[in-house]
Amino acid sequence: MEAEQMMMVVKITFSMISTGFLALLLYLYNVLVLKPKRHISHLQNQGIRGPLPSFMVGNIPEIKRILQEKHQSAPPAQQQSQSQSRSNFAAVIAHDWPSNVFPHLQKWRDTYGPVFVYSTGNIQFLSISDIELVREISLYTSLNLGKPSYLSKDRGPLLGQGIMTSNGQTWSHQRKIIAPEFYLDKVKKMVDMMADATTSTLKSWESRIESQGGGVADIKIDDDLRSLSGDVISRACFGSSYSKGEEIFSNLRTLQETMSKGSIGIPGLRYMPTKNNREIWKLEKEIDSMILEVVNQRIEQGSQDKDLLQMIVEGAESYDGISSNLISRDKFIVDNCKNIYFAGHETTAITASWCMMLLAAYPEWQDRVRAEVLEICKQGFPDANMLRSMKTLTMVIQETLRLYPPAVFVIRQALEDIKFKDIVIPGGMNVQIPIPALQQNTDLWGSDALNFNPERFSKGIIGACKFPQAYIPFGTGARTCVGQNFAMIELKVIISLILSKFSLLLSPSYHHLPAFRSKLQKQGINGPAPSFLLGNIPEMKRIQLQLTQKDHNLVCLDHDWPPTVFPFVEKWKNQYGPMFVYSTGNLQILCIADIEMVKEMSICTSLSLGKPSYMSKERGPILGNGIISSSGLFWAHQRKIIGPEFYIDRVKGMVNSMVDSTKSLLGSWENRIESGGGTAEIRVDQDLRSLAADIISKTCFGSNYSKGQEIFSRLGSLQKIMSKGMVGVPGLRYLPSKNNREIWKLEKEINLLILRAVKQRVEASNEKDFLQRILEGAKSDVHDYELYNGLSTAISQDKFIVDNCKSMYFAGHETSAITTSWVLLLLAAHPEWQARVRAELLEVCRGSFPDADLLPNLKTMTMVIQETLRLYPPVGLLPREALQDIKFKDIVIPRGMGIRIPIAMLQQDPDLWGPDAHQFNPERFTHGISAACKIPQAYMPFGIGPRICVGQHFAMTELKVMLSLILSKFCVSVSPKYHHSPVYRLVVVPEHGINLYVTKI
Repeated sequence: MEAEQMMMVVKITFSMISTGFLALLLYLYNVLVLKPKRHISHLQNQGIRGPLPSFMVGNIPEIKRILQEKHQSAPPAQQQSQSQSRSNFAAVIAHDWPSNVFPHLQKWRDTYGPVFVYSTGNIQFLSISDIELVREISLYTSLNLGKPSYLSKDRGPLLGQGIMTSNGQTWSHQRKIIAPEFYLDKVKKMVDMMADATTSTLKSWESRIESQGGGVADIKIDDDLRSLSGDVISRACFGSSYSKGEEIFSNLRTLQETMSKGSIGIPGLRYMPTKNNREIWKLEKEIDSMILEVVNQRIEQGSQDKDLLQMIVEGAESYDGISSNLISRDKFIVDNCKNIYFAGHETTAITASWCMMLLAAYPEWQDRVRAEVLEICKQGFPDANMLRSMKTLTMVIQETLRLYPPAVFVIRQALEDIKFKDIVIPGGMNVQIPIPALQQNTDLWGSDALNFNPERFSKGIIGACKFPQAYIPFGTGARTCVGQNFAMIELKVIISLILSKFSLLLSPSYHHLPAFRSKLQKQGINGPAPSFLLGNIPEMKRIQLQLTQKDHNLVCLDHDWPPTVFPFVEKWKNQYGPMFVYSTGNLQILCIADIEMVKEMSICTSLSLGKPSYMSKERGPILGNGIISSSGLFWAHQRKIIGPEFYIDRVKGMVNSMVDSTKSLLGSWENRIESGGGTAEIRVDQDLRSLAADIISKTCFGSNYSKGQEIFSRLGSLQKIMSKGMVGVPGLRYLPSKNNREIWKLEKEINLLILRAVKQRVEASNEKDFLQRILEGAKSDVHDYELYNGLSTAISQDKFIVDNCKSMYFAGHETSAITTSWVLLLLAAHPEWQARVRAELLEVCRGSFPDADLLPNLKTMTMVIQETLRLYPPVGLLPREALQDIKFKDIVIPRGMGIRIPIAMLQQDPDLWGPDAHQFNPERFTHGISAACKIPQAYMPFGIGPRICVGQHFAMTELKVMLSLILSKFCVSVSPKYHHSPVYRLVVVPEHGINLYVTKI
């Protein structure tokens, strides 16, 4: 009976789960497939067409393809010479930028007409540039035409449900509270505050002009105007708490930059715990807490401030009782503070910057505006009444907003079916009006629509255009920006004060490239256009495949291998210059082959330059969060523990252990030579891997070295499997693929083996080897480790031990073995250098085994090792990541950006190393590294800066011991079977191994 009841429960549970799963599938099918199809079908029945969308991603791939085609076909940016006259600047500034920034819209408008439909992800847009339709939309006052839901969802952390994004009753109430604060009489009272903030910026410019001596300074004004605008909106919004407001707005700016990297409309993308999303969630939480902290302080202190924040707080209190179904009081406050920042800061700063640029390019208009300002203000500060009299300045600002509107689209959503002209827009469809397309339309503005001509506004907006509704820099209809009075007055204050003090001229370094672009692109750094999810991985594979098809095999011992192993780096370096940006999956990477940048990075000691997070995630099973892959204070703690174990005095004490291990290998080679009749063909790289594993096992695990060998054997298998995978593709490492399952299995086995060895050591050993030091380090400063990782003490200790044992293997085993193999190959191919090294050995060691005191005297061998590391560095691309915004030379690298330095290419650059850069010539190191190269920082086989390999003394000593013993016993020559084919498998290795003939001397 009980069994039957249990079976019934199981059946009911299974039935419920199945029904729920089926319901979910039906819901997703409706949202992702049926609903978009219904919308498109509804519009198609009315004669509206558009490009065919793909499942899930809509037209995103096509948009990126069109952008890439436009980018590739565009001529290089026109270079402006130092001698260029002021009058010529206007000629090189083309204002017809929308077709370059949004070529997909231009193409589809030409193909489908002024009204067409397209998709980004599962979000459909009805693009409207038909002026009659726009006019009808501008007159529509119903709450049924609102803002798209994706603004409060996909852009929720930045915009929330504030006045910019909310709809219906919520928006109506918010506008009722906030709009009066931007009425003209209120804004007039803010003029003095705006003037005070602007004066501070002007004083800083005066100081810079004086410091540069010649009465002229080259200033990047957009950065300064952003700071100024941030100061103004902070004072206006937060009043006496404006310093706290500046801190909040600084975090909001970071959030805005982080969110600009993502795509909208991809179902579920914003819920995935990607690096970008985790950063967004963290910033959102911090910002919300900071805003509410200021609010609570005001309430507790009974503040009498009557600023925007106070009005929002009071509005939230009255709003809280209206409906329990609407957003909460706290969310009302937080979201509207964010909206005011976003609407009142970035847009004003950018418009002021464009205005300054245009006045600098058109000096006749600059002179007219200055004359007007001086006539009205009489050398004093402008007040509200004076600003109204500045007609010429108003015309210039209006023309600037026409040519360069801060928002490029008016975005709306039909919350119900709505009819405009003869078109019924279905409920849920998003409407997109491309502002620049209307404001630069020659049919509406005349034949000079693409020219800068403020005179067109001499009789106001109505007299400037056939249809005034085509001028919409502040939006259109009932949702027109509530802060337009504030914006116009702020612009007038800033520009009038600047022009009363300074004369403007465009710098020769200015390049006119308006765009929606990343921080790096704004600084002139470009790269190949990435594809959705995969980044540039498909293009990298295509470039590699093209090289393979052309049969670009290296001839025997051609050392110029980097272009064949990293052909994408070579191609993009030639195409985009020594600095370019590319992506692998969602990982953005700045490749730096500019030696001056590398030089600056080499002397950077800040913890803000760390290791990429993917090394501890995608490469986590083999690297973990050990000394190789960690960053910040946690890395500093690990280096403090592990670094001393590699000091030269400690390494000297390991020489005898290295000699003993090498002697065992020599014995096995002697046996093979005897059985082969005096010569043996040996694949040396395999034997040297075993030797290096033996040395690092004894060094790391002491008397437990046999257990260490077992661990390192599995780590070797894990490395081989992981080298097949890609990094950066979101979620790939979580998929239960065959490769991943094998990785998880090996990782589990390795972790258990390491912890078992540790347990034995804790119970019965007083040894002082690496393992013991790691163990002691794991126990010390555990609290710091917990703060860093958020893990429990036990897990923290175990992970610390496991990850650093893995790091020891990876750094101290494979790299040493491979470098020794390359050295033997090069000496086999260059017998004259083999003879010189052997002669030096006989002279220094006199037939005995080398000891720690003899090794420093092996100068020729040191030169040979250094030249080998130059031609065949173990790591071909040096990885770093900017953990905060960081500046090198004139380039600001944004936080989260990955960095790659192509070591192999810099170490073979003829401009740095001379015409024989691709040849084996150890003689170049006769007088050390400083004399071998024009810029010593171009030699970095052990890395650069504070992250330079802690084990370089160990590695150099180990290499000398192994090579001196081998060359004192044997002569090597290249086997005919050897095929020279370096490949990159986490380290640079010979694809087919290294076969040498070994003969006993």
